[in-house]
Amino acid sequence: MLIWNSNYIMPSDLKKEIKDVIENDHLDKSKFYSSFNSDDKFSKLLVPYYSKMIEDMMKDLGMFKRSQYDFSLWCQMYNSNTDSHPLHAHYTSNEIISFTHIIDATKQSCFYFIDDDDNKIYPPHQNSGDVFAFPPWRLHAVDKVKEKDVDRLIVAGNIALTAFRRPD
Repeated sequence: MLIWNSNYIMPSDLKKEIKDVIENDHLDKSKFYSSFNSDDKFSKLLVPYYSKMIEDMMKDLGMFKRSQYDFSLWCQMYNSNTDSHPLHAHYTSNEIISFTHIIDATKQSCFYFIDDDDNKIYPPHQNSGDVFAFPPWRLHAVDKVKEKDVDRLIVAGNIALTAFRRPD
């Protein structure tokens, strides 16, 4: 179910900038925060940092030299006072990889996949800095955060192929 994982600890100054944007943007504190489907508030902050991580991922997967790709990114934040993210998938047409980067983790593993029998399957890597990639059609969700006074901050994204070269 996971096709790649690693650990990247985000620099504290970048994390602070993200949290500052979220604090100014997060109006309904009963809902989890998501920058998905909003204007592009985070690109200047995130693209330079994530370009290298995604390059590393594509190299490890043997696709860096064989493909051209675009990626999209968004931020989400949850805590015990907010709702959580319901079951969903990322696949719409061109995505080949989805990923989640846990910037600030909670003690509880919140992210899970759903199998065909509706069983929850929790990836083992859910600590601060953990990144895991998965097929974009995999149904997944996030449990409600139980831990008090902790924000679970993540950056999620999709990688879409724009070209692929087969070896001769």
